[in-house]
Amino acid sequence: MKLRFYISLIAIASLAMFGWWNHQRIANLRENRERLNALAVKMGIPAQASLFTKRYRTDRIGEAKLAASRLINHHKQLEASRLAEGRSDPLPGNDTNVSQEWMAALDSSQIRVVIREILSDTELDDRSRRTLIADSLGFLVENNPAAALVLFSEFSTYLKTTVMGQRIAYNSLGVLAKDDLHAAFSWAKNHKDEFPSIVQSAQDALIYNAANQDPALAFEIIREFGPEYFRGNAESYLLSSSSSEMRSSALVAFRQHLATIASTDIRQKIEQQAYQGLAGKIAKDGFEAGSKWLTSAAPTQDEMIMILENLGVGLLNARGRNETASWMEWTAATLPAGQREELISGMMRSWTRSDYEAAGKWLASAVTGPAKNAAIRGYAQTVFKHDPETAMQWIMTLPPGEERQQTLRYILRNRLGDNPEAAAAFAKEHGITE
Repeated sequence: MKLRFYISLIAIASLAMFGWWNHQRIANLRENRERLNALAVKMGIPAQASLFTKRYRTDRIGEAKLAASRLINHHKQLEASRLAEGRSDPLPGNDTNVSQEWMAALDSSQIRVVIREILSDTELDDRSRRTLIADSLGFLVENNPAAALVLFSEFSTYLKTTVMGQRIAYNSLGVLAKDDLHAAFSWAKNHKDEFPSIVQSAQDALIYNAANQDPALAFEIIREFGPEYFRGNAESYLLSSSSSEMRSSALVAFRQHLATIASTDIRQKIEQQAYQGLAGKIAKDGFEAGSKWLTSAAPTQDEMIMILENLGVGLLNARGRNETASWMEWTAATLPAGQREELISGMMRSWTRSDYEAAGKWLASAVTGPAKNAAIRGYAQTVFKHDPETAMQWIMTLPPGEERQQTLRYILRNRLGDNPEAAAAFAKEHGITE
């Protein structure tokens, strides 16, 4: 009994001693904390207990190395299976469905660690390294294309000559252009000499994204990537693909773009193709929307003429060829005498070649005046080849004078040139002297 009592007494004393020691320890910790807080206040640092809370940091490098190990081992297993089955064809790439679980959550700094682990593995051959590096970068393309391009540049030795590597860079540029066009253009401009084929293949993606974001930048992209790209196709695309809201800005930017081109031949070629594309787009939009845009955009006189010169062909590929009549009437009402006649005549020629019956029907009901006279000229010049009698009937409805004589001279030169006898009789009958 006494033994049990002494044992209990010793236990209680021990607990009391431990409690007192622990209490003293806590008191000392509090005292130290208060001293540190006071020192922090004196130094101008907020004295908050939360500042001294222990923080646990994730081992991000360890995560990256683990992911690399899994990725490499998975690749080796696939290679071993290929060899065991006697297949000589190389692996097209890593199985991303399997590796995605441990790769998708990694950031760019961790992907860099993964790539370095791949390069340090002495059992991998060069082809496997290139495959795994490209596969690793593939996880950044959609979420962080800028980082993917940085790493592509850093490890370009293993990527720039491979289809997979070039695709990574091309796709990254395309994704980046959607979110940060200027950053994508800057990368392409800074690396065009280092990776010419990649930048060249990405030009269209850059221009496409710039078309409805920043037309001026789009034309700058064209200029940056060399005179060999001045074929007119890119400029035509920009003017014809821009939304109606951006098209006016694109037209102004195009005007400035042309001013930078020293070669007259190249400039004229670009103008022709660009305005042809724009005219086709206007025709496709329809008369109401197209004429409204032309009025609001206020193109220069030369620009207006070039657009309308190409409009006739555009109308043939657009909806409702009967809109040619509306465009001829609009041209007659909008442009001054001396500018409108040849344009109206040209539209009528295109319409007659496509549907002479509809063109002739409109002509028969058109109101007499300068616009109709110009249309008669275009109609007669075109239909003469198939129906000379009808053509001459229309020509003779023109008032006597230069307009009629000009139309007759056109027939003589362009329709009877290969028949000297018929040409001589025609000239004598109509009193044509040249």
